[in-house]
Amino acid sequence: MDIGTTTVAAFLLDGKTGVQLATASLLNPQSSYGADVISRIQAAVDGSLAELQRLITDGVDALVETLCEKAGRSPADIGVVSIVGNPAMQQLFLGVDPKNLASVPFDPVLTETKLVAAKDYLPACGNATLLVVPDIAGYVGADTVGAVLATKLRGRQRPPRRHRHQR
Repeated sequence: MDIGTTTVAAFLLDGKTGVQLATASLLNPQSSYGADVISRIQAAVDGSLAELQRLITDGVDALVETLCEKAGRSPADIGVVSIVGNPAMQQLFLGVDPKNLASVPFDPVLTETKLVAAKDYLPACGNATLLVVPDIAGYVGADTVGAVLATKLRGRQRPPRRHRHQR
């Protein structure tokens, strides 16, 4: 799952083969609290953290159901749910106060991989482990880490620098 500020995108993969079984997405249901990250951070700091968390976990849980229905699978068969997003979206999903992202130095809370019981956040995934990918910096999140891993950029050598020729 990629919990974006605007859209939540989800992919169901076969755990043994890696084959994509289904995809689904939805508009992030937190948008009623603002279209941008800053508005949602402010709403959470002002006392709406629990509601923001409920909105996103309910939305993600519904996406799990949709994915499984499309693939003819049961949510009970899911072994791992992997979550990425920018630091604010991840903290709101987990119910972690994002006030650390509201002022300098904007340090993220999730700097290490987090493994927890998925059922604590997603009731449909009663048997799964929730894997939360760590963030890099205050506004460089696990979605970027996921992109780097998916494209296999990590470990690649830099391409040679090109020099412009003067005319």
